[in-house]
Amino acid sequence: MDNYLKVKNIVIDVALGKEYKITLRNPSGKGKTSELKRYQPFIGRLIQITDDHLTFRSINYRESFLKIDFAIKTYLISEINGKLVDVSY
Repeated sequence: MDNYLKVKNIVIDVALGKEYKITLRNPSGKGKTSELKRYQPFIGRLIQITDDHLTFRSINYRESFLKIDFAIKTYLISEINGKLVDVSY
C-alpha cells in the first residue's frame, strides 16, 4: 500500500495570482487539424489551490486540473517564461 501515490503528498511549486501555461503532454488524434486545435495549451492565472486540484482563470473561463495529473505527467505546468514548475511527491 505504501507504493501508491497519495494526493496529500503532492507538492506543486506555484503561487496564487501568477500566470501559468498547462500543456497536455500526449494529445490524441495526431495529424488531425481539428483535434490539434482542441489541445492548445491553457494559459491562466492561478486563483485557487485545494488538496486535490488547482484552479486557473483565463480571459474566457476557469479550468481546474487535478494535482495527480501533474504528478503522473499527464499535464505539464510551466511559468509563462517557459520554466517548468517543480512537482514533487
